Amino acid sequence: VSGKTSPLAKDRLIKHAVMMHSMESLEYATYVTIEHIALGCAARGVAKVARAFMAEEQEMAEWVEEQIPILVDNVTEDITIR
Repeated sequence: VSGKTSPLAKDRLIKHAVMMHSMESLEYATYVTIEHIALGCAARGVAKVARAFMAEEQEMAEWVEEQIPILVDNVTEDITIR
């Protein structure tokens, strides 16, 4: 978050980031489930694809998680300054 952004807009950014993190975590769990089912059915190709998607979802969730403290710090700076 840079430039002039109202605290309300920043609050929305934080909420959006939290929702994004939740969604990425849900998608990750879905691929864990798919992988497990695929392995149980001896569908190794499907399991391999699921693992690839799991890695992507985990990477995105970690990136979003890193952004949340930055967004929160920006909002608290605005509150402190005002």
